[in-house]
Amino acid sequence: MGQYGDNTVESEGVMYVTGATIPALIPGSWAVKGASGVAKLGAGVARKAPKLLDKKPFSGNYYRKKIEAAKAGMAKVKMPVFYREQLSTGDSTIPTAGMRWKPLGDIRPQMFAVKNGGGGKIEAKGTGSTVNDYLDDIIVNGDVDAVKMNKLKNEIQNNTFNVDELSEIRKRMSELGISKEYDEALIKIDFGKYLRGLIGGPPAGMVDPHAHHILFKKGLGDAQQKLVQEGQDILRKYGIEPLIGKENLVWAPNRVAGQHSIAALENVVNQLKAVDAAGADLDDMIEMLEDLGKQAASRR
Repeated sequence: MGQYGDNTVESEGVMYVTGATIPALIPGSWAVKGASGVAKLGAGVARKAPKLLDKKPFSGNYYRKKIEAAKAGMAKVKMPVFYREQLSTGDSTIPTAGMRWKPLGDIRPQMFAVKNGGGGKIEAKGTGSTVNDYLDDIIVNGDVDAVKMNKLKNEIQNNTFNVDELSEIRKRMSELGISKEYDEALIKIDFGKYLRGLIGGPPAGMVDPHAHHILFKKGLGDAQQKLVQEGQDILRKYGIEPLIGKENLVWAPNRVAGQHSIAALENVVNQLKAVDAAGADLDDMIEMLEDLGKQAASRR
């Protein structure tokens, strides 16, 4: 029996599978007419969409998630790829041709490595290390290892972890009984650097921009801190990280009237409570945070 040589050449037998045909490959339950158009929908546009199912319009975030889920599924779909190879017989080679099946994500990786309409990448970031590498032995003789906690804080600040990894870290901190110490470390993050890594820099022309927590990260004085805790409990109920969750961060002017006042904080908490009391889902809570973020960004 001969073996394949090193000069294998493949030609794609699915050249017609381009961005223009993406909607045809989206599973029926996810089908959205004109995927490329829907991917660009923002929350404001989505609110004008027809009301469906439970009489509530789908949010822009809803559509983005469906498009991302569809693309992730499509990347695994196997398509035919034709190839030409040289079969070695020892003294000579014989040209051969055939067909094999490969995942669409391998054939057209550029289709799945672009930014979506929401500004984020479809592919998840990875640390190259496991969460355990950062959390093993973080408690030494009953005390938190300050060096390890600071290293973890810096890795988070540098956007090393993806959303699932951050969720796992939060879970592990709770299991270890050191959630308070973890939050104290997170508060020390350079949030300007962190937010740049998440969404890019501030809008052009914004005066004195800073990475603003829509629900304040801590609060000044007992009254604010009590409100912050109340709001954080609501956000965590929906799986939103109050300190490092992208949903609770926005670029906004810093030293402007009312930006960090107790009145502004009370408005945020009251709005979150109202949405929660109305039987909100995650998309509803995210939309409310988006609206509150726009308010903060528009203060002058």
